[in-house]
Parts: sequence; structure tokens; C-alpha cells
Amino acid sequence: MLSIISHSPFVPPEREYLFAKGLYAGLTGDFFTSTHILIPQIENSVRYIMWRRGIITSGLDDSGIQNEHNLNSTLNRPEITSIFDENTLFDLKCLLVEHVW
Repeated sequence: MLSIISHSPFVPPEREYLFAKGLYAGLTGDFFTSTHILIPQIENSVRYIMWRRGIITSGLDDSGIQNEHNLNSTLNRPEITSIFDENTLFDLKCLLVEHVW
């Protein structure tokens, strides 16, 4: 699994092991571990891909402190459509930021 993940453009350098561990946990039915590992890694990957394309993923607050934009606003930025197709973006939003009633 690690050899496949290490060639993925979605996985940032030095995050391969975490992705492999999370995917392995999911494939073996340990969804608790899988989601706790993979959700933060997916968020980091989205930011990493945006950063590589020159898209700023952070901003300054009123006190001048730099913070990362939350994932909801990040996935709703217009630039994101140049990175992910409509279906992938829909899946990311549904899995990571949309409220399920």
C-alpha cells in the first residue's frame, strides 16, 4: 500500500505513512482509526495542492495573526474548481464539511 500511495500527487511528502496506515485501517474494518487518521490528512492534502498551485489558504485576523482558513471556506473558494472536478469536490464537501440531517 505504501508504494502505491508514495506515487500519488494527492499525498504530500512525508505523509505517505499516515495515508497508508489510515487506508489499511479502513480496509481491515477499523473505521474509527481510519477516519481519525485520514480526515486530517485529506484536509492537509487539499491545502497542499492549493499551495502548490500558488493559492493562499490562510489569512490575517483583526489582530494580525495568520490562521489557515477553515475547510468549509477553502472548499468553497472559486479556485478549487481548477483543482478538483465537480464530483470530487461534491464528495469532499459532503464528507468533510456539510451537515447531515
